[in-house]
Amino acid sequence: MRLASSSILAFAIMAGSACARDVPRAIVEGEDNCTQCHMGVAELRFAAQARTPTGKVLIFDSVECLARHVAEAPEGTTWRGLHVTDHDAPGTWVPVESAQFLADGTISSPMGMRLAAFAAEAASDDLTARYEGRVVDWEGVLSLVREADAASSQGAAVSHRHEAMP
Repeated sequence: MRLASSSILAFAIMAGSACARDVPRAIVEGEDNCTQCHMGVAELRFAAQARTPTGKVLIFDSVECLARHVAEAPEGTTWRGLHVTDHDAPGTWVPVESAQFLADGTISSPMGMRLAAFAAEAASDDLTARYEGRVVDWEGVLSLVREADAASSQGAAVSHRHEAMP
């Protein structure tokens, strides 16, 4: 019985530490670089990250860079976690499945697609009243990025700027 109890305790410790490793890590503004565009993360309110099945953390400077990376991943790619920063509370991580995203509003995101993430608790009407635009879910963000990439490949100009926002 002693061996069984030890085994159960060891399993519980390993399971608990595995969950702790899935928590998004802090991003260091000005030091961490975006996996997709290779620019430095200049504004934490737009930062995002992905965790691969092996536990590797990929850092992104914007929602659109995370979405582009996910959209370009091979079919069947799985993720241990996809997180975005709540624009109104930098440093607060929100899983993409429960986040809401403001598109085409007055917020200027680092890569120029005017995308920002917010916690699910933020009232959609309040977001559109403050920032205009429209609220979309994660699938909507992926569609917007795919549309922008398709337009870009057909010769349409796509804005990619990287500057500090006021």
